[in-house]
Amino acid sequence: MKSLNWSKTHLLKQAMYYCHLYFQRYRWAGSRHFFWAFFWHWKRHYYEWIDEFMAGDYRPEPMRGYTHHGRCEPFWTLKDQLFQRLLFQIIKPTTKHVVSRACRHCQGPSAIGQVIKDVHSALHRLKCRYVIRIDIRSYYASIDHGVLMQQIKTSFADKRVIDDFDWSNFWKRVLAGMGESFQGDESLLSCQWTVYG
Repeated sequence: MKSLNWSKTHLLKQAMYYCHLYFQRYRWAGSRHFFWAFFWHWKRHYYEWIDEFMAGDYRPEPMRGYTHHGRCEPFWTLKDQLFQRLLFQIIKPTTKHVVSRACRHCQGPSAIGQVIKDVHSALHRLKCRYVIRIDIRSYYASIDHGVLMQQIKTSFADKRVIDDFDWSNFWKRVLAGMGESFQGDESLLSCQWTVYG
């Protein structure tokens, strides 16, 4: 198993890169846009945020939401998105032994072309007449958290990674900053998989 790169220099370089991407995306946003509050705080506190993250003391903020077509759509703050990306960059080099080579999800959007070629080839080679596209409803919410955590503990020995993925600890840490106790909510498991999956 490869060791995880928690180097401050590496994390700062990655964080600066992602903040630059955020700036490119939101620089024309109005003065009340949430990006500007993040950007102001980032410029003043980035070093201590990275230190907290490296020490395993980072506490995510409560998710925010906006109404879209009558539904409340939750989303992470830019700060939390940044640290989820950093965590993914830390574990990404180690996932090759965990994730099947047949999995195209980890290859990103560019894998779609290859998937279409594979389906086209299989249709001709196997002389199939139909393709069925299926999706599992509430897939992420139905993942057994205990099994997932056992797999993560088997794959990663770093307590900081395990704590970031342990959903019950995650929400206890979120609400610790708000002074509340919490009894875990598995319905938001999909957010955890945005980092891992």
